Amino acid sequence: MANLYNKAGLINIPVGYSDGFLYNIKPTDNTLGFKFDRASAATRVNKEGLIEQVGYFGPELVQNGDFSELGPELVVNGDFATDSDWTKGTGWSISGGKANCDGSQTSQTTLESIPNLALGVGNLFKITFDISNYSSGQIDLITLVGTGGPEITNINANGSYTAYSFGESTGNSRIQIIANSDFVGSIDNVSVKQVDPNDYWYASAPWSITNQGAFYDDTSGNRLDQSNLNLVQNKLYKLTFDIENTTGNESFIWIGNSGGAVPYVGTWYQSYSTGSNTVYFTMPSNQTSLAFYGSQTGGPFYINNISVTEVLGDKPRIDYTDSLTSPSFLLEPQSTNVLENSEITSTWTYTEFGSGSAGTITTGKTDMFGGTNAVQVDFPADAENVSLAFGQTTSSISSGSATTSVYIKLVESGSKTLQLRCSTGVISNVLVDTTDFVRYEATGTKSSGESFQVKLRPSSGTSSGGFSIIICQPQEEALSYSTSYIPTAGSTATRAAETCNGAGNASTFNSTEGVLYAEIAALANDGTFRTISVSDGTTSNNIRINYTSTSNEVAARVTASTGRQADFTNSITNINDFVKLAIHYKNNDCAFWVNGTKVGTDTSATMPSGLDTLNMNGGSGSPFYGNVKSVIAFKEALTDDELQQLTGPDYNSFAALAAAYNYTVI
Repeated sequence: MANLYNKAGLINIPVGYSDGFLYNIKPTDNTLGFKFDRASAATRVNKEGLIEQVGYFGPELVQNGDFSELGPELVVNGDFATDSDWTKGTGWSISGGKANCDGSQTSQTTLESIPNLALGVGNLFKITFDISNYSSGQIDLITLVGTGGPEITNINANGSYTAYSFGESTGNSRIQIIANSDFVGSIDNVSVKQVDPNDYWYASAPWSITNQGAFYDDTSGNRLDQSNLNLVQNKLYKLTFDIENTTGNESFIWIGNSGGAVPYVGTWYQSYSTGSNTVYFTMPSNQTSLAFYGSQTGGPFYINNISVTEVLGDKPRIDYTDSLTSPSFLLEPQSTNVLENSEITSTWTYTEFGSGSAGTITTGKTDMFGGTNAVQVDFPADAENVSLAFGQTTSSISSGSATTSVYIKLVESGSKTLQLRCSTGVISNVLVDTTDFVRYEATGTKSSGESFQVKLRPSSGTSSGGFSIIICQPQEEALSYSTSYIPTAGSTATRAAETCNGAGNASTFNSTEGVLYAEIAALANDGTFRTISVSDGTTSNNIRINYTSTSNEVAARVTASTGRQADFTNSITNINDFVKLAIHYKNNDCAFWVNGTKVGTDTSATMPSGLDTLNMNGGSGSPFYGNVKSVIAFKEALTDDELQQLTGPDYNSFAALAAAYNYTVI
């Protein structure tokens, strides 16, 4: 096959990309690769079989999103290198690089810094210190004098300690350490540094800043926010943040602007999961701030690693859905997931009905992203009488085709048949027979006012002993088929349509003879034209292969300025399966090859002129949507043997090749 590829002017096998380019293997000039565009984020299945987001983004807009920035050291001689800069009460001495308390005091005794600390009004400070040589008593208090309250109390063990405090109203303070009458031990490495020294964050009580991030203490009101972000109306942004919940309860947050007027993300007090959260949102108006508001019912919790970047576009998707060893380039039309909380299982409604025993629902299971947004369903022994519905009470799809999809796997090995429903009366029986996630779907016609639901019901006879499944990443689309997963968190989300055009130039192609080859699979047998072509940028001079409006039909055509010169169609078993197509063109010598077989010829054809670009839209508004394993343009007309080799099956051994052609091996 290598010698055959030497005859090609352009070879594109989806193995490399950068930003908006899908690179060719040949020619190696990357400026001649496909120009790709999609004005939104999107998902793919990666080499590990997990769903992941792919995209390229603008610069980071949030400053100090991990709350790690600290100002300079404010304490003088905090390492006690010299016997100076501290006022020592009874029992305190400085030696050996430590402040030591020997227990000779008869009441509380104080160790206090001498120089004033320029704290500044309202600034937050991190206090750290070490306790060693402890033998008795306790440190009653370590505080910044004048800040309105103690920071750390009742210390009676060796270790490293951290506290936070706001600066006092006068702007000056001292650090004070008060030991009780029985304390014997040493203190060292006393430090006070301003947190967020550039004042990027505004934290209004009950929000506070700690070494774990911004802390919300479970009382209503006020906000954590950052200004000067320059968020622009109608632009798409990616927001990521981590949640650490201290109680295991759900963390309810409203994310808007500092004035509380614009809910950028989700609805009022949206629930977010412990761990990493990613949300895409489009700005309804120009804003300069991003704020987090806690709910009285959703905490306490920490929030950290906050990031906001603009989604500038997206990378091509090299997708491993069909094969973890042989990926394809995925192109899809625009679609919207109308299920508003596909990533937040705590907001799903569970409706159980039927005459069987009640099932068990458990959230927080590992999902297709590797996160914890999956739900386990434990069906009882009489499960064929139980139906469980997961979803929301309204759907923005009120009529026409709709497709429900969801990932399901068994908890234990075996096989079970489930009834997956999309709309009233539409049932898809799906066989779940693996402990790996598989995507299942059901397509139906929506009625006005019909709710979104993923209905799961075991078929009769599958319930012996009961069984358990895990489901995640549900989706509903106004299409007759499902597209790649579109995450949602509080509102519907749309993935924009994709385009991929403009590969090659005039020197890459031969207008007088050649071959256009592609290995492709359609997304659905939906009766739409989907075209790949070499042309002069118009439909007047054009070599193309395409799917047609006829069910399970592929086609090829040669068009010159005088009109159609060669026109071929061929029926295939299933256009969702990969098919190898090639159109051979030469003056009065054209042929169409499908999966190793010549299915049509034309001996009276005039060739086009000016071929200079390879597009995945036919130059006529018929964009190709589907999976592409390879596209090759040859600069010379190949022989029948070469075309058979090019479009035929791949054989792993000579024995497999001989068996396929009934050869006798001697």
